[in-house]
Amino acid sequence: MKKILNISEEHKELSVLIKSNIDDSVYKRFFIVPCSWSKATINSYLVKSLKTSSRLIVSDENQKVMVFQNSIRDYPVNNINSIDYYWHDVKEFIVEIRDNYFVYPLSVITGCTFEENDIQHFLMNYFPNQQIVINYYRDLWLNKLSMVDL
Repeated sequence: MKKILNISEEHKELSVLIKSNIDDSVYKRFFIVPCSWSKATINSYLVKSLKTSSRLIVSDENQKVMVFQNSIRDYPVNNINSIDYYWHDVKEFIVEIRDNYFVYPLSVITGCTFEENDIQHFLMNYFPNQQIVINYYRDLWLNKLSMVDL
């Protein structure tokens, strides 16, 4: 399916537990990074982008996802202290492509302005004879910079 949709780089979804310095709450945030990133690279990027020296707990479970890069609007952020300098806000959709015999599940990542019907329209070009079911799942982050840029 990767070749059919012309996806250039594989990404994976992870989660991180972040402890707030303000009220000692712990937050779980989901994020997307290239599959090629090691745990050390991921931790380094998170520490730099979140401006924390505390230990972050990154989940071991990961899932490959499909990122619709063209749907993500990039706007310049010059403030290196801003979280938006490091991360895009994106949405995750759970997609099922169904034919008579199989269900092919996908996790699709898009920009915040993309909706279910935009994904439906795009996928219908590649799977015109299959039923496509799309459901919004959640908001998450997608890395903006490569580790070379840091």
